[in-house]
Amino acid sequence: MTKQKSRVLILTDSVGHSFDDSLFPMAVHLSENPLIDAVYVADRADPANAGFYTNLDVGFNAFSVRKVNALYAYTTEHDFAAREKITADDFDAVWIRIDHPVSAEFLGYVRARFPNHFIMNDPQGLIRTMSKEFLPELAHSLGDMIPAAVLCNTAEEVEAFKGRFSKGVVLKQVLSYGGKGVVRYRDDTDATELHNKKEVADYLAENGMCLVMEYLDPPTEQSDNRVVVMNGEVLCVLKRTPMDGGWLCNITSGGSAVNDMITQREIDIAKRLDPMMRENGIFLYGVDMLLNSKGERVISEINTLNVGGMIESELMSGRPLTKMIADALAIIIGARDINADSKEEMVAA
Repeated sequence: MTKQKSRVLILTDSVGHSFDDSLFPMAVHLSENPLIDAVYVADRADPANAGFYTNLDVGFNAFSVRKVNALYAYTTEHDFAAREKITADDFDAVWIRIDHPVSAEFLGYVRARFPNHFIMNDPQGLIRTMSKEFLPELAHSLGDMIPAAVLCNTAEEVEAFKGRFSKGVVLKQVLSYGGKGVVRYRDDTDATELHNKKEVADYLAENGMCLVMEYLDPPTEQSDNRVVVMNGEVLCVLKRTPMDGGWLCNITSGGSAVNDMITQREIDIAKRLDPMMRENGIFLYGVDMLLNSKGERVISEINTLNVGGMIESELMSGRPLTKMIADALAIIIGARDINADSKEEMVAA
């Protein structure tokens, strides 16, 4: 059985980067791992990669890449002309680090373009788990770890579900992210965005089928914990609170975040959830957890595309989270390469 170092391709887009993006330290740590031969970055902003990112060209096979070294960091200057050209066959694994929005068509194309590669997170798994349609599928397995939720196509369906909850409900676009398109519905109150059945019908007409979830009203002030999980292990927790007068805790909605202690409840939820995530090829993900009426954390969102929160927690806690994630990924890639070699040797024998 041979054991060789792996070459990794990172798919990203520098247009959305900032100086504190977690991609940079994670890529450097991954390149320095003894299981990894080299790490390359293929930028969507590079015109030479348009055949892959924009045109979804089935014949595309010449990635314009930058090799990661210790100096890899955020920059506003890009010399794309100096990039190397490498083919898909030169890589053993692919890591997707692209922000929303990303289409299901593109993710399917990535899997087709890299049919035999390990990809984190798996494109087909991303397509399934990025949709809010995934959350109701978890209800049977998670029980009281997830709030009551249902997919609705009509205002009548929303009305029937809302009637079960005195505090009203929250409507979410099926493919929303970052708190976009999330609205609260409760009859005749200024504290909501939707106030009557007609407004609900208008929302559905504009957005199509949506996920409707009970509005959670805890005994204490509401906060949203971003729980980052890798290989079933809870790595960190960021406690996010809404801006004054608001109820959405997303940073993009004006919320603020502080590092928080990992609780047994969050560990228990991750243990229950992780087998279902692994079945979908999801190894690194963020779980957003709100407080229910009992003051217990429950799942409100699952984030699987370009998971955030690690660098913020690392800076506040001092724990080397980006290195931990990079090292865990290197082990996963290495283990899969060894298994592939073992199968080849058995066939040859």
